Order: sequence, then structure tokens, then C-alpha cells
Amino acid sequence: MPIPSELFETITGRLDPARGPAVVDDAIGLWHAMMNKFRPLLGPLSTELLLVRALELSEAQFPWLGCAHERNVALPPFDTLRSRLTQRTPQEIVDANRAVCTLFISQLVELIGPRLTERFLRSAFPDNQQKGNQLGESA
Repeated sequence: MPIPSELFETITGRLDPARGPAVVDDAIGLWHAMMNKFRPLLGPLSTELLLVRALELSEAQFPWLGCAHERNVALPPFDTLRSRLTQRTPQEIVDANRAVCTLFISQLVELIGPRLTERFLRSAFPDNQQKGNQLGESA
């Protein structure tokens, strides 16, 4: 993957199968954060199409995730995606979202380049150390 692995772990580390059914909300939250961050840069339709394409490409590995063709799958509040996720085990949810996230990020890198992609991802998903520094700086 063209972004640092620690950044990918920061993004997907929020998806913990030990959280049980709550991991569905975590996954949906990840996609809200992605869409909210890249929508102003790429536009709503382009951002949605990137997610649809990532879902399509993931269907080979996760056939149960075959919802890319369904209407509004890539639009918040992600009800269609949520309905697919709630039918799976927490580990399946984590694995599928990691795969979709990898594909989504790869498309971003191809479209806007690795440096800009990384900059936007870091601002959308600051790691714990950055959060601490931001809190310390504002005090």
C-alpha cells in the first residue's frame, strides 16, 4: 500500500472484533470520516464512486458484501452497507472493511497522489499521540 502501514493501522485499528456488534457502528463511522474528509476535495459523486468501486472489487473476496450495485450504498447514513454488516461476525466485518479501505485508499493515491492522500488521511484519523499533542497544545 502506498501509505505508511502505521497510518493504515491507525485508520483500521478502530475496528476491533472484540467490540462485538458495536464494530458495525465503528465501521460505519470510519466511512463517515472518509467521506466527510474527501468529499470537499473530490466532490460528492466522485467520492461515492470511489467507495462503490472499492466495494465492487471486494466482492470477489467477500461475496456477502455484494451491495455495490444497490442504490445509495455509498451515501451516508450507509443503511445498505450497515444492513450487510449486521449479518456478519465481528471478525468478518473487520476483515471486509480493511479490504475495502485498502482499495479505497489505493484509488485515492492513483487519483490525487500519495502525499495528498496521506495528508488528508492523517487529518481525518489522527493517531493517539497526535491527539494528545493537539490537546496539550490547546491547554
